[in-house]
Amino acid sequence: MTDHSKDRKAPLFGAFLLCGLLALQAWAEVPATDRVVVAHVVDGDTVVLKDGGKVRLLGVNAPEKEFEQRPAQPYALEALLLLRELTEGKLVKLVRGEVEKDRYGRVLGYLELMDGTDVQAKLLQQGYGFAVAFPPDIDRLEQYQHAESIARQQQLGVWSSDAWKPREVDRNIDLEGGFALFRGHINAVTTSKKNLLFSMASGLTLSVRHQAWERFWNIKPASLQGKVVVARGWVSAGSKKYKGQYFLRIRHPFMMQVES
Repeated sequence: MTDHSKDRKAPLFGAFLLCGLLALQAWAEVPATDRVVVAHVVDGDTVVLKDGGKVRLLGVNAPEKEFEQRPAQPYALEALLLLRELTEGKLVKLVRGEVEKDRYGRVLGYLELMDGTDVQAKLLQQGYGFAVAFPPDIDRLEQYQHAESIARQQQLGVWSSDAWKPREVDRNIDLEGGFALFRGHINAVTTSKKNLLFSMASGLTLSVRHQAWERFWNIKPASLQGKVVVARGWVSAGSKKYKGQYFLRIRHPFMMQVES
């Protein structure tokens, strides 16, 4: 009599293995969510947890508070106070980003109240910050764009302040480091080994990695020459090779929007 038990076990084992692998894949795709207590709010986009860990909120940049000899930026205090009201001393949900930490060692993530309220969206809707896009953590970008647009239409917070209007680089302004919005013409489009370089007036250059351009843009780089764009992000001074120039790294089209 032939024993078919081994024949039955092989496909059965394979089925269990496949189910296990699919379950692991599904689990891996679910963002890591923790319940945490916010002990202290540092500023409008950073909190300290009860366990001592620091969290930098993804998808939003709030005005900077006073630091050393640098005065507070407009609406920095309002952003801090709202974040404190929403989270300080409370149990909240921390949804971790795909990028675990930033260069300062802070955990990157989204904060949600226990009723599901998105904290970043709340800040943006009140006009106490700017939406920012840093792939791969852009899954809430559309939501944050919408929240920001509400504040902009109602001229709330930063959108009511002349200090936060896009700086017109065509007027030969002085540049400095830090986050800002800029507006002006693309005067030249060149390329380097790693980046596409979009030169503007006042010594400002917008840089986009070739890989990022291929992934997120569906136009030719040269088509931007002569166009007016509004860019947002952090400006940094160039190296010795680029002395007197300033660069703003663009990682997503949202951060460099074409006006005309």
